[in-house]
Amino acid sequence: MSIHDVEELCFSAADSNNEQLIASLIARLSASRDLSVPKLATGIDYLLEAWGASIDSSELKSEFCLSLALLSPPDTPILRIAVQKAFSKLKKSGFMKSAVVKASGVRDSTISPKAAVENFKGIESLAPGILIFNPTNLRFGEVQQLDVMTSVVIIQWRGSGTSSTMTLEAAVRDMIFLNTTQEATSLPDLTSEKRKIADEWRSELREAAVINLDDNILKQMAVVIADENEVPHELLFEWWTATVAVPKAPAASLNGPRHPSNARTIHELHTTILSYERKGMSKEEISALGETLQTIKIRENDLKLLAESLAMLAELLSVETVAEISAPIASRIPFWPEDAKPANLEDLEPWCKISVKHLTKLAELTISLFSNEYLAELLMLMPIRSWGAISPLAGNENMVAALAHSTPSSDAVVWTWKNRAQLPAETLAALIPKTVASALDSVKSSPAVNQLKKLFISDKAFHNMLLDNAAGGEMIEVLYAIQACDALKMDEKQSLLVKLSALSPELKKLLESGEGVRLFSAVSKKHMEQQKEDEPNISSFRSLAILSATLQDLVTKQMPENAAAIAHARSYGDLKENAEYKAAKERQAFLQRRSDEVERAINDTLPMDFSVVKPEKEAVPGSTVTLAIDKSSSKETFHLLGAWDGDPDKNRVAYTSALGLVVKGTFIGEKIAMPDGRSATLEDVAKLPEELLHYLSNEDDAPPE
Repeated sequence: MSIHDVEELCFSAADSNNEQLIASLIARLSASRDLSVPKLATGIDYLLEAWGASIDSSELKSEFCLSLALLSPPDTPILRIAVQKAFSKLKKSGFMKSAVVKASGVRDSTISPKAAVENFKGIESLAPGILIFNPTNLRFGEVQQLDVMTSVVIIQWRGSGTSSTMTLEAAVRDMIFLNTTQEATSLPDLTSEKRKIADEWRSELREAAVINLDDNILKQMAVVIADENEVPHELLFEWWTATVAVPKAPAASLNGPRHPSNARTIHELHTTILSYERKGMSKEEISALGETLQTIKIRENDLKLLAESLAMLAELLSVETVAEISAPIASRIPFWPEDAKPANLEDLEPWCKISVKHLTKLAELTISLFSNEYLAELLMLMPIRSWGAISPLAGNENMVAALAHSTPSSDAVVWTWKNRAQLPAETLAALIPKTVASALDSVKSSPAVNQLKKLFISDKAFHNMLLDNAAGGEMIEVLYAIQACDALKMDEKQSLLVKLSALSPELKKLLESGEGVRLFSAVSKKHMEQQKEDEPNISSFRSLAILSATLQDLVTKQMPENAAAIAHARSYGDLKENAEYKAAKERQAFLQRRSDEVERAINDTLPMDFSVVKPEKEAVPGSTVTLAIDKSSSKETFHLLGAWDGDPDKNRVAYTSALGLVVKGTFIGEKIAMPDGRSATLEDVAKLPEELLHYLSNEDDAPPE
């Protein structure tokens, strides 16, 4: 089926609830090489927009959206909204929807929609008794209890008798969930001749895992289990490597074994190269191999085999020859992203999985296809295991430039620090405070993050390096870097500043100056704002009912009417010159944004019965406030209410408004600076009038005068 046919299938599915049609579409999209092709991307966007609000009322459409996200299509707001709606429909866990959405990362642009869906599946698998593996601390645990009201997971760690309480977000980010029992993670008797082969053991754990586990994680699990059972590592590793199944070469044809140039898939290419016994190839064979590479399908699951195949070909032929025949497909290979900046860090997984021998050849091939500078930029995002083999090939000058002008990962900084004795001074000098802080913020889930954070907070030698490398000796650069680092908590920033000021009199003097105090206050304010963002809003029952009615109108009336208008406009054909279609699409985008805003407001707001509020000396939501305006005999009285209760014409002020924010928490007799520039004193706080309380707690009553 052509790309045009798949696009038409998207348009057909947009107006259908046919299960067979939708299943056929996801199958066709799965078989497509690249979902970012303009026609496919347009079709997908049209489909998701046309479905709109119907996604969270249809299990079929919701399942389609999750399956689509797992294919890594272009990351767009439309896709993220569709995935979020699918979560709403498919959520079976008891956690609040807002907590699930936040923990999945679907609203976080640094987390891919695919990863968000995997996180969602992990949340849905959570239940008391399932296993958890911590790849950072290398230990197994068991979910002991789930507190769905506070979004907390309590974990009992195996063997230690200790337990931990984690937020749902932290558990999803840092843990690996296994839908299996304790017994399933035990190793077989490695001394028995009838022992289970390692491939079977790995397959069982992969089957039990919520997300795909790579060999490194599985090996970590095996080592932990071996240590728990006092199994020697030598015996473990012998079993681990001896039983790895090597792909068998295809059966010989009448003309002998299949040649790599005859491969139909990447798996066949890998297998035929492994079984290739001759030295080199003829010009005709190399030309045929180049044609094979251009026609072979590149699938996400085959990227490791493709990387190894290209590296083995470079060893068999030459780097230059393989670069020449692979150049036409280089732009389609995810582990060679454009400008060395992948849209998704998962694209670089092949660099993490192949052996060091293949890694070196793949790096040489990368240089031949692109440049040393490109390889250095790419290395900034790779795990530590890749650095030893690749950094010498990239060249020190390029490494310094990449460290200085890109946003390196924590792995990059940690490797550079650990190998500082063998590196030129200018390489270490590239680790300025801003670079280190940015690295700590860049990738939250890398194991090196914890190592870098420990260095940043506690290592005296590392602190001296930061102070030495501050641009031009300007200590203000150190303060700016710490201020901007979101990975550090407020108390960690305070501790770090104290330690650094003890090493640098100049920094201590700056901290005590007006500029230092201003920056430090900005840090405190930023963290307070972040904490407030995490707190739910409060509002009256009436306002929440109005929001719910607004959402209902959008979903059941306005959006279906708009979908019909789009379908009608599309019937005119030629979408590029279709003014009716363009207007309907713009209306659809507005309605989608509005419904998302209203739904988020509902999810993030708790209803409040203001009749229980008994204000005494402090202005709080649910109180009547009287201000005495300074330098004037006038007074202003208004009702301080919930986030969605504001109505200035009726003297109702939302506590989230500009005036509400400065008044809330103020005590009688305390002065405030009003948003319009005037100053005032809080003179009195009182209970809300009964008629207003009655109105706010009821949905249908007429408003009080």
